Amino acid sequence: MIKYKRIKSIEIKKGNKKRGRLVNTVIKQLRKKLIQFEKESERKSEDDLSNQIILWLLEDCLGYERSSMHWEKRLTSKNRNRFADIVIDIQEGEKLIVETKKYDSQKDLDEEDIQQLIDYLSRENSLWGILTNGREILLINMIASANINVMEKIVLRINVAVGKQRGKNEKYISYLSKEKLFDSRVTNYYRDIAYFFSLHKLSKSSRERYENTLYNFFDDYAEINKIYIEYAGGKHQSLEEISEKDVIEFLKRDRPFGRPYSGQIPKAKCAHIGAMFKDLCDSGYIKENRMSRLLERATVVFASEENSNDIAEKVLSLQEMKVILSGLEEQNKPSKVIIFILCGYYGFDRALIVKFFSLPWTCVDYEHCYFELEGKKYPMVEKLAKWLKEKQREYKEKGVKPTAINVIRKGEKYFPAKKDTVNALFDEDIKIMDKNNERINTLTPQKMRAIVIYNMCKCGCTLDEVSYLTNATVSQILRYVPEDVIEKNGMKIWRSGKKDGRRHHPYKEIFGI
Repeated sequence: MIKYKRIKSIEIKKGNKKRGRLVNTVIKQLRKKLIQFEKESERKSEDDLSNQIILWLLEDCLGYERSSMHWEKRLTSKNRNRFADIVIDIQEGEKLIVETKKYDSQKDLDEEDIQQLIDYLSRENSLWGILTNGREILLINMIASANINVMEKIVLRINVAVGKQRGKNEKYISYLSKEKLFDSRVTNYYRDIAYFFSLHKLSKSSRERYENTLYNFFDDYAEINKIYIEYAGGKHQSLEEISEKDVIEFLKRDRPFGRPYSGQIPKAKCAHIGAMFKDLCDSGYIKENRMSRLLERATVVFASEENSNDIAEKVLSLQEMKVILSGLEEQNKPSKVIIFILCGYYGFDRALIVKFFSLPWTCVDYEHCYFELEGKKYPMVEKLAKWLKEKQREYKEKGVKPTAINVIRKGEKYFPAKKDTVNALFDEDIKIMDKNNERINTLTPQKMRAIVIYNMCKCGCTLDEVSYLTNATVSQILRYVPEDVIEKNGMKIWRSGKKDGRRHHPYKEIFGI
């Protein structure tokens, strides 16, 4: 029998001083500290960064004990003495090396910086290291292979700068914590992903698609299982505990909202996960590939759901919509309210919201109650008009002369807001309004769009009307609305004469009404 050791998982919880804060607040607080750090002086040393920011991050947010930290620890080699900025003692002789670089708002960490940390890890016989200049945080692992170059030893790259991969960064910074890195060891799954990418060379766009699938899957799996099993007789056998069933269950939870999950979507994700396990098995990294029939199994499972649609169970009630809107209005942040109105009334997707934010104010006509976007006039509801005026008042108070409806300051200049601003509303504000309500705390712009389209059709709006307001094509509408809903709705309208379709029939004179 194979012996293994389970390590108890310690969750990061709000209010626990040692374990830090909720993940989605760490990045926000770190950004604030960096902004203040940058304002205080133009010349900041590595020591200043470590003392003022990195220590706070390690101790308060990531759960490392200050008593276990050694500052400027000497690393001895044959040729010279080197000093690591911070060496943290972990259980059973393990160490985490943290190397800080001088804060630079423009310069990214480069290969030379990474190589320096790798040299330190090698000298100390340590597997894990963190490299940071405050603005960027890199998690490095000494993956045992002569074929892996310096850049391929990066397990996670987190960019703290405003607007940079916001949702991803706030989600994955927790994998740098003592709990996930050394106690539950679920960060090992991301090390395994990094090793796969060292074997499987991909273009930048293809790699992003693979990362999206693999990161989401292993994050989901880690949250369910909580630990990375350590076997006495093997290195990476925890991967062999994962079954095809685990992937299928993940795909069911990860499915697009409001539409059937069939066709190429699950197939593509299965291909990504299957490729990882195949390459790891072929290289000897794992002994058994349990995903050899994953694609075949997923095809059978999801084929039966091709005509199903569960959006009706996830539609927000009128009261739930009011809860969100009132909660945002209480914050008195015009941009947030405007985003929700564009999502909740117009069914705009992220791209349309960004285009709206990029409009000049001349496209907004308060007198005739409309705004013009891409040559099309949209009716302007009272709430939108009110908060657009509040946005203009906000600019006036701050002395800002905006070039677009919603602009964000970067340095000394202002630029139109991007998708990250939209994502932040759902990830940081709406998500925490009612933690016990799954419909609210899992809400996304895509789900909102599906909800609006579905409800408009249910309430008697024609496909033309839905298409006009939401900018969705008929084929797109049919993805969100089951055929039986359209059929029943059409029959109801026809019988009631609400839209007077019977009287407008082109052949009424021949056949009668």
